[in-house]
Amino acid sequence: MLRIAHVSIAVALLFPLAAAGPSVASTTTAITVPDDDGEDEAGPTDEEVEAAVAELEAVLEEGAFDEKVAALVKARAMQHEDMAKAVATAVKDDSKEVRIAAIDALGHIRVGAALKSLHGFAKKKALVEEEDQAVAIFKAIGRHGDTDSIKVLEDDLSGSSRTVAEARILALGKIRHEKSVEALIAIMNKSGKGKKGNVGQHMDEIRLALHVLTGADEGTNRKNWQSWWNDNKHDIEVDPDGPAELDGKLGRTWRRFWDEEEKATDGAEKEREDGDDDEGGDGGAPPARS
Repeated sequence: MLRIAHVSIAVALLFPLAAAGPSVASTTTAITVPDDDGEDEAGPTDEEVEAAVAELEAVLEEGAFDEKVAALVKARAMQHEDMAKAVATAVKDDSKEVRIAAIDALGHIRVGAALKSLHGFAKKKALVEEEDQAVAIFKAIGRHGDTDSIKVLEDDLSGSSRTVAEARILALGKIRHEKSVEALIAIMNKSGKGKKGNVGQHMDEIRLALHVLTGADEGTNRKNWQSWWNDNKHDIEVDPDGPAELDGKLGRTWRRFWDEEEKATDGAEKEREDGDDDEGGDGGAPPARS
C-alpha cells in the first residue's frame, strides 16, 4: 500500500513569535513513499540494504534535482547504518534543497551513523552559517531524542542567530530526559532578563519546551519558572513515552514546528483559543520583540 507524504525540501524558518510561539513556513512537495504497514520487524536483509544504497548513490551521482530529493525522501524508510552514510554524502551537493533534504532524512533515520553525521555537521561553519541549513541540522538532531545531543544543542547558544537558537531550544524539548529540563533552565538564566522580568528573546520557546517535557506551564515569566525549578528540581521525572495531548496554542505551535498533523478542533473552540491572552507573563502580554 502506498501513501502520499508531504515532505519539506526547504526547512521552515522560525519567525518572531506572538504569544503562541514560533510560526513555521515551508515549501513542500508531494512524494509517494512506501507505507510502514506490514514492515518486517526483523528489518531489511543485507541484499535489500545493498540494493537500496546502490539505487540512492546512482541517483545522487546522475539524477536531476527533483529525483535526488525524491530518492532522499524514500531513503528515510531504510533504518540502516549504510543508508545513513550514503544519505550523508548528499550534504555536499551543490543544491541547497538537496542538502536540506539529506539533513532532514538523517533526522528520520534513527541510527548511530545518522546522529554522528548530524553532530559533525553542527560543527561545520560552512553549513551552519546559512540559517535554513542550521535550523534543519538542529531540528534533525532533535528528532533523534538522544541525550548525547544536549551539549550540542545548548553549547554556545549565544553565538546563534535568533531563529537558529529557537530551533535549538525546541529540539531540546524533543529529548525526553531530566537533563533537557536542566539545560533549558540554564539557557533561561544565561539569557538574562528582558522587560518586566521576562527573558527577552527566547522565553516563548523555553516555555513551550519545558511544558512539553514536564507538563508545567509558568507562562513566559522567568521568575515564575525559576521558583518552579527550585521547588521541583529534585523530583522531576520526564515521561520517556512523550507528553500528554497538547491542546491550544502551545500544542498547535509544537505540531507545526515538527511538521505533525494539526489536531482537528472545533471552529468555535479554536477561535476562542486564538483570542485568549497568554497566561503567566507579566500583565498577560508576551515579551517585547526587538
